[in-house]
Amino acid sequence: MTHLRHQLAEVKRSIEHEDYQTSFRILCSEVSPQDDFVVQARAAKLYSRIPRSALGLRYIKVAIVASHTVDHFTEILKYWLARDGFVADVWIAPFDTIAATVLDAASELYAFKPDVVWLFTTSNDVRVDAASAEAVRPSVDAAIQNMASLWRALLSRLDCTILQNNADIPSFDSFGNFAGQAPWSRRNCLRLYNLELAAATPPGVVLFDFEHVSARYGKNRWLDSRYWYHSKHAFNFDASGPMAFQASRLLVALKGLAKKCLVLDLDNTLWGGVIGDDGLAGIKLGNGADGEAYVDFQRYILSLKERGIILAVCSKNDEGNAKEPFLLCAPAAIIIW
Repeated sequence: MTHLRHQLAEVKRSIEHEDYQTSFRILCSEVSPQDDFVVQARAAKLYSRIPRSALGLRYIKVAIVASHTVDHFTEILKYWLARDGFVADVWIAPFDTIAATVLDAASELYAFKPDVVWLFTTSNDVRVDAASAEAVRPSVDAAIQNMASLWRALLSRLDCTILQNNADIPSFDSFGNFAGQAPWSRRNCLRLYNLELAAATPPGVVLFDFEHVSARYGKNRWLDSRYWYHSKHAFNFDASGPMAFQASRLLVALKGLAKKCLVLDLDNTLWGGVIGDDGLAGIKLGNGADGEAYVDFQRYILSLKERGIILAVCSKNDEGNAKEPFLLCAPAAIIIW
């Protein structure tokens, strides 16, 4: 922490001397998504002091329409978007006016003409409570139709992409463990809602997996009830970094800047050991803890290929040595690119 404070102080000095490239480079190298809210907010504040034209960033307009407070998060989002190459102009709808803002053709949202409209809903906005198993499906269908009506209004009036949160499922349920078995529990209703929401999205609507981000951060820490009841903050302040990081990556992908090629080394990357020294029989692949780990890694990168990611190799090996495992090993053990 002492090192980080020193580096952020150096960023401040660089900004004061108008050395904006250096200040931004230090910010990018020293602040991570996992840093707490204090660090995220300070980084965002320092970034806000750098002139927009100084970094040569692309431009994106984002409208956030939320049922809760997002002002502090928005500043952190701007910082993470800058790290990913975009200066963001962000418009925030008045607090808790999702339907009113979207359905009013004269609202400031439409005058703003955003590239992306983020419908920043949470599980608190999803009315899927059911008293019996028979009532679950109608309740979920009604909630989906409520969202779909907002999508139709936006898509008919704007040339934009809609970013839609799914529901973050709370860690607490009055049913306890039985909530996983009872179809009408709120937990299972929200699970079904998330599945049906994904199936219902039309072209132009992209889901932000709010539920996944909350699970990765930690359900027991995700919601800080003090800040929810005090100022309607829908997630822990310290989750702002992971939230902004994931949102920024998705937003820049929507603007066509997703990574499309993965370049890999071979030795101690696709297999354990050095093929030129150890030979085919000496590398670790498929048997034992180390070998199984390399096979699982290969399966993961194969899944990237199936998504459309280009795979490539960059190796210092002699060409014959490098090709040997691909030619002689079982197809299940070595990816054939």
